[in-house]
Order: sequence, then C-alpha cells, then structure tokens
Amino acid sequence: MKKYFRRSYVLRYLVIVLVLCVTAMGMTIMRLSQMGTEPFSCLNYAISEHFHVPMGMTIIVINLVLLVFTYLNMKESLGFGTFANMFLIGNFADFWMKILKPILSPFATTMISRLFMLCIGMVIMVFACSFYLAGMLGMAPYDSFAYVLEKMTKGKFPFKWARVFTDSLCVFIAFLIARTNRTQWQIIGIGTIIMAFFIGPLLSFFRERIADPFMKMLKNLPS
Repeated sequence: MKKYFRRSYVLRYLVIVLVLCVTAMGMTIMRLSQMGTEPFSCLNYAISEHFHVPMGMTIIVINLVLLVFTYLNMKESLGFGTFANMFLIGNFADFWMKILKPILSPFATTMISRLFMLCIGMVIMVFACSFYLAGMLGMAPYDSFAYVLEKMTKGKFPFKWARVFTDSLCVFIAFLIARTNRTQWQIIGIGTIIMAFFIGPLLSFFRERIADPFMKMLKNLPS
C-alpha cells in the first residue's frame, strides 16, 4: 500500500482530478455553444433533461451500469481514475454551468461566436481527457468500453474505431430520448457529429505526443 502514497502517485492523483475539472469545463463550453457536445455527454444531458435530474447524478448512474460490464471483462482498467471520473466530472460540469452560463451565453448569439466556443470547448475537453487516460490510474467505465471491445475482438476492432462505434451509439440513443421533449437539436449538433467521428483519433494523437510522455515522467519520479 505504501507505493500508492509515493510522490509519483500523489502527483498523478492530483493531475487526474485537475484534468477532470478541465474536461468538465470543455464539456460545458460546448454545451453553451448550442452546437452539440461530445457523444457521451450528449447522452447524459438528454437523460438529465428528460428526467429532470442533475448531470452529476446522471453520470454516476450510467457509469455504475457500465462499471459492471467493465469489471466482468477488463477489471484491470479500474482504479482511482475510474471512481474519480464517476463522482467528480458530472458535479464539475454542474459547477462550470453555474459559473460560465451567465458569462458565455450573451456571446452565443452569432454563428461565428458559437463555432468559436464549440472549437475551444472541443480542444480543451479532448486534450484534458488524453491526460486522464494516460494517467493509467483507472479509466471511467465508458472510456474503457472501447478498450473492452478491442480486447474482445483481439485487436481486430482497434480502440479508435471502437470509440467511433460507442460514440455514435450514444448519439443515436440521445436523439431518441431528447426527441420526446423536442430538444434533440439543442444538445445534438455539428459538434456532436464531429466528436463522434474524431474523438478517438484525436485522443490517440494527444496521448502519443503529449500526455503519455508527461505522465510517464511523473510515474518515474523518485519517491
């Protein structure tokens, strides 16, 4: 147990919490752009608005369901990061919505400003998420889902394309749920489609070139 309290581990724990906070900020900026958010958040927003429950609670419930599947097929992917994601990112999103909505909503009045917000939120979210995955301290059940598919197919369905599949499935389900309230085009937009097809490749790009080397440096720090 002592190794989990070494400086390298403690710093990685702190980085994980920080990047979850930054990831939630990116999610919120995308949501406020009114041009769609990333697929899994899109599903959570649809369920949250349909059942009138906080985003934090929605993410916890959905991830608990996915946690069972992950535990049965890839328990080695579980760790500090798994539970930090489940219990923090949704609450961080609720926090950022309260802070950023009164600041950014007045600017989301033109297509150019909304596109700018969308791009900023997208880059922030994917960049931060790459550090979360590179931390190797456990992945959120949803993030590990694509890796489980890769494992189950023995690499024939690589992560980046498995992620495209799971993200596209989230968008489809979110559309069906949000359509009942006629809010589907408020949470699903061009940003959602872009993220559904490019979040996997972008995550791989940021991990290989920036996040993995940085987290490896922290991991190799002396006690």
